[in-house]
Amino acid sequence: MNRMKVWAVMVVVLLLAVQTVSSEALAGDEKTVTIATVKLKEVLTRTPGAKEARAAANKIVNAKKAAYEKEFNKDSKELEELQAQINSAVLSAEAREKMIVEFRKKGAVLQQKVRLAQVELDKLDQQAMEPVLAELHAALAGIGKEHGFTLILENSRTGLESPHGLLYADESIDITDLVVEALAARLAGIKK
Repeated sequence: MNRMKVWAVMVVVLLLAVQTVSSEALAGDEKTVTIATVKLKEVLTRTPGAKEARAAANKIVNAKKAAYEKEFNKDSKELEELQAQINSAVLSAEAREKMIVEFRKKGAVLQQKVRLAQVELDKLDQQAMEPVLAELHAALAGIGKEHGFTLILENSRTGLESPHGLLYADESIDITDLVVEALAARLAGIKK
């Protein structure tokens, strides 16, 4: 379903771009659509400053994740013990049924804790990377304006497996190296 939303957004954006260009062309004010692509994952792994920010974010997230895992391991052991009690032949049918209900409740609580922990870990990661991503956005906007790009598309993966709907892009329109340079310069400016 998520892929369908991405496809729908991409189609709408492209249709709007074509419609805008067509409308301007009909009005006698022709405008050429200039498209570039960028491999964002590559930018974030190659750019000095971004690599360090990713390492710092990973350190924060991994520390919190380790604390969660310790808590979840304790809860899992309690569930295993409860499962062992349920499987014992000593229990009456009524007692076994009560324990099964308790086991299911505790299992559901643990699953909810895991989901909430993942949301928090994602949020921590996003907060840690936010300054770099803000600079990346500014670098992309600056490059787009400076070079007259109408549209810059993400191109980490192309083809039918692309999460962004980009099926093909010639390497000649790839500006990844340019974005790495611009982001590195912006991040170096922040550190000073």
